[in-house]
Amino acid sequence: MIAEEEFQYPIHLENQMQTALCETAIEHLRKETDFFINYTKEMKCSPRYIRKTYKKMLAFLEHICHEVNPEAYKLLQNQDLERAASEMVTLGELEAVFRKAVEIIIESKDRKEDIRNYAIRRAINFIREHYSENISLDMLAERLPRLRVVPLEGTYLVWIDCSALGLPSAEIVRLLEEEGRVLVNGGEMYGETAGCFIRLNVACPRKLLLEGLERIIRTLCGLISGTRTCPSGPAGS
Repeated sequence: MIAEEEFQYPIHLENQMQTALCETAIEHLRKETDFFINYTKEMKCSPRYIRKTYKKMLAFLEHICHEVNPEAYKLLQNQDLERAASEMVTLGELEAVFRKAVEIIIESKDRKEDIRNYAIRRAINFIREHYSENISLDMLAERLPRLRVVPLEGTYLVWIDCSALGLPSAEIVRLLEEEGRVLVNGGEMYGETAGCFIRLNVACPRKLLLEGLERIIRTLCGLISGTRTCPSGPAGS
């Protein structure tokens, strides 16, 4: 039995748990959970210090979740598992409380991953639709033939060459934001050769993309004609 003054909390296990908590794969978290529980079973100290070890690790889990998984943090707070651990008597009871905390975290991670995967799948579908129909390429070529759209090559970002307008992309970006109420990126950040380009994100629903393109066309068509307005329909009509 270790004397009270000689007992040391296994701080190294916190680092392992933190790594597992921040990873996407839940298998690693379950593996580290089993490792921690087995470690406590082999501790040669009084039940008081084993309980203290569980309580500190539970508090640590809450602290990390507060930073990386707010949903799990709220659920853990509501369960008040650290207090529950204080009332547990046997190792089995402490283990059950700890596993409950980990499962709460895993369930919230699963929900976050489902939402994330759904968003990714939707974006991919939008991009596929754009690739199959060349929405931005055809629409801009018809309405603003003076601009050149760079064909997509495995990305969701459309590059539009605005050199025919005679303005730096920063000014075009400003006009599109202030007058067209649409946000695009300028090309200057990618080097001098991209200074006359703007960049459009097409990983969005078709309706939103068409609306954004219409705003871009109307603003830039007005800029070319000097009227700052442009009717719908083919350029020059």
